[in-house]
Amino acid sequence: MTRLYSLALAIALLTFFAGCPCEECEDNPCDDDDVADDDTADDDAGDDDTSSWTGLPLVSAGTFHSCVVWTDNSAECWGYNTDGATNVPDMDFRQLAAGGYVTCGITTDDTIECFGDNENGVVDAPEGTFTQLDMGNYHACAVATDGTVACWGLDEVGETEPPGDDTFVQVSCGYDHSCGLHEDGDVSCWGEDLGGNTIAPNIDFEKISIGFSSSCGLTAEGEVVCWDIFLGATNHTMLDFDLGMQHGCGARLDDGGIECWGNNADGQADEPDGSFVQVASGSYHTCAVATDGTISCWGCEGDWSDNGQCDPPML
Repeated sequence: MTRLYSLALAIALLTFFAGCPCEECEDNPCDDDDVADDDTADDDAGDDDTSSWTGLPLVSAGTFHSCVVWTDNSAECWGYNTDGATNVPDMDFRQLAAGGYVTCGITTDDTIECFGDNENGVVDAPEGTFTQLDMGNYHACAVATDGTVACWGLDEVGETEPPGDDTFVQVSCGYDHSCGLHEDGDVSCWGEDLGGNTIAPNIDFEKISIGFSSSCGLTAEGEVVCWDIFLGATNHTMLDFDLGMQHGCGARLDDGGIECWGNNADGQADEPDGSFVQVASGSYHTCAVATDGTISCWGCEGDWSDNGQCDPPML
């Protein structure tokens, strides 16, 4: 079963059982006619634009800020506004990725726009057209339309040096390492190896997520498999998942409920009620998109970790 079909089926079932609370809305995110036709990271160019395959917003969580791309391709960010990291330019986006103190996004013309702190050159995005990107704390990588990967920003241990001319459908960035997902489901990683986090198992994956020092992937059956010694994984089958600094959270495949594991010092692994379709884990907080299109964020309970990134805008 392809990732696109399995996600569409799971979301349809979740929406059926949860009901669509927005049927009276003029712009109904539950209306099949409003679902975008863009491809997902499966058979084609590796577009990780969740708003396309759900017809719902796409959320991203960074260190102290969060961002969302709405279904009309407008975007907002909230939280700590270091050097303009939450000042979204007046453009239409397909995806935003919140990093340490920088945000990068892919616009609707498939180019990359970055804003925020440029101390490590992360705002200086490459030219060209791209289908998907991800950010670590101080570097970023993106999949070009020809499947090659471009990385930029701080390069201390090879984290911005993808292998040769290999092609990928998705890329994910951690602190000192990055990984890419090939079209055949294999994974290649580059950067500093800590506890085996750059040595992926010989398993076919549908999605990967890289945390601070952890590396995990999601199989077509919804199993989360990790290849490091730091974090571990949930035993539940998942619709979607994402790793933060020292924790992970995901939406269960059967009911859309949130399952979290790992460090919970700031409440980032506290599990909210509800049914969700997409999850984004930041350093000290987590955000998720519910089946009705609303955004929930949790964590931020430390004296210094609350910078407004857990206060999302309303739908």
